Amino acid sequence: MLKKIYSRLIRLDNLKIKKSKLFSKVFYFFILKFINSIRWIYCILMNPSELNLKDFFKKIKIFWYGGNEGHTQQVEEETMYLMQLSKKAKNILEVGFNGGHSAETMLQSSDRSFIVSVDIGFHHYVKFGYYFLKKKYKNRIKLMIGNSKELLPQLVESNKKFDLIFIDGGHDYDVVKSDLNNAIKMSDNNTLIVVDDVYYPTSKDTEIYFDGHNEGPTKAWLELIKDQKISEVEYVRFYTNNTNLRSLVSGRLKQ
Repeated sequence: MLKKIYSRLIRLDNLKIKKSKLFSKVFYFFILKFINSIRWIYCILMNPSELNLKDFFKKIKIFWYGGNEGHTQQVEEETMYLMQLSKKAKNILEVGFNGGHSAETMLQSSDRSFIVSVDIGFHHYVKFGYYFLKKKYKNRIKLMIGNSKELLPQLVESNKKFDLIFIDGGHDYDVVKSDLNNAIKMSDNNTLIVVDDVYYPTSKDTEIYFDGHNEGPTKAWLELIKDQKISEVEYVRFYTNNTNLRSLVSGRLKQ
């Protein structure tokens, strides 16, 4: 019984709180605040040089299931592919920090890369992941919390150009389309734009993987190709027994 209660409390997240009724919502809110305060104590005392992000989250009892969104390190082939793409990139923009797993992969791929990440900040583990990476990689990463529709135009106004732009934020069509349009404004002829969860079904069997999480990214990406704003460079699918089929697409400005 105690193990079940402990397991339930450890798995508390903002999505669970949001879906709860009023009394439970307030109760869960304060319980999560209490649990997170204990987690922060560990964060302050930890030595990040001895850990990677996966081990860090394990130690503070944050696990990936249910309300926690998926991440690229759940699939080894996807992790290695992203590492190869980012190996030569110095200035990287990431839309959708989530727990920081993709950011960690890109930071590990080169010791001279700098990452600007943008995230809505809904999940409680976002700040934990950023704290760990900031403590380990110092000034090589900066996280901006807020709506990408509002934050990306601010980066556009700064006339910043990026070598690699990785888009894996909100998956609704209007959000992805906005992120892509802003990404184009921060690109030059050498910029590689990479979008997660763009998916091209090749048969009736593969159509089962096409659902709400890749409908928006795919529609937005294909529209930009049709409008001749982007030339597709590569489309890659990753097969795994642990999660649904995963896919990435990359492209550059249309010459």
